[in-house]
Amino acid sequence: MRAVIVSGANAAYYPLLEGLIGSIRATGGQAVDLAVLDLGLTGHQRKDLKRDGVRIINPKWDCDLNTFAARPDNFFKAMTSRPRLPDYLPEYDVVMWIDSDCWVQDWSAVSLFLEAAERTGFAAVPEIDRSYTPFMANGAILEWVFSCFGRCFGREAAMRFGHYPLINSGVFAGRADAPHWRAWAEALDAALAQLREPYFFSEQTALNFAIRAHGLPFAALPARCNWVCGRSLPATTDGVTLCDPNPPHDGLGIVHLTAGTKNGLRPVVGIDGTMYHRSLRWNGHDPARVGADIRRD
Repeated sequence: MRAVIVSGANAAYYPLLEGLIGSIRATGGQAVDLAVLDLGLTGHQRKDLKRDGVRIINPKWDCDLNTFAARPDNFFKAMTSRPRLPDYLPEYDVVMWIDSDCWVQDWSAVSLFLEAAERTGFAAVPEIDRSYTPFMANGAILEWVFSCFGRCFGREAAMRFGHYPLINSGVFAGRADAPHWRAWAEALDAALAQLREPYFFSEQTALNFAIRAHGLPFAALPARCNWVCGRSLPATTDGVTLCDPNPPHDGLGIVHLTAGTKNGLRPVVGIDGTMYHRSLRWNGHDPARVGADIRRD
């Protein structure tokens, strides 16, 4: 199996991308092929990536721009290109995507994605876990999922598929010949035609629609393989290693810094009761190794 890990970033997100790549190289991916979608990087950033052996891809607008009432920001190419990654990287058997606001703590999670995708065709993580308190506190998350389906595909689709656990598209892997890619691309095209705007969650909603509507099989991996920090802050075993806040406190494999968890210090509870205040970024236990705050352009 020949596999590649892909991410994407603009100049503002480059510090996070550096953390992702650094974590991949540090945990077991020293020899893995890496590629990055250039969504607005500087020349210096591109030069640094190439020096580190990272392939730079200049994505097209993989959609009809006439669909939109106004031209989207260049960053939206990350959404329109994602269902078509095998077209950009035809020499690979399995393509794995990791958002640039993620980092790898345990390489076994990456290995599991690649193995599961090769076997099943597609692997992803449902955004639900016993530690994700918003799902248990009220119905706001379910209402939001229904609204995503409703905006993209209409009320009937929302009623059919809105109750399923949401598949997060920030980290996934797919076999290049799997039917999921085409179904996803077609669903995204249909959603954008209805929306006529670059809705941030259209690409993720389209993935969920494609899998549910077509009954496509996928390997549903555990939350530790894509821990959504915006749903639940992790705990820590020692101030350095992040883990599930509930017993048996499994170590996290891939840490996903959604929403406001990208920036600043967070209260992270140790499993022995010690309170730590640290960044959730890669090497975030060391303030000297944490870069500037990230602002979306």
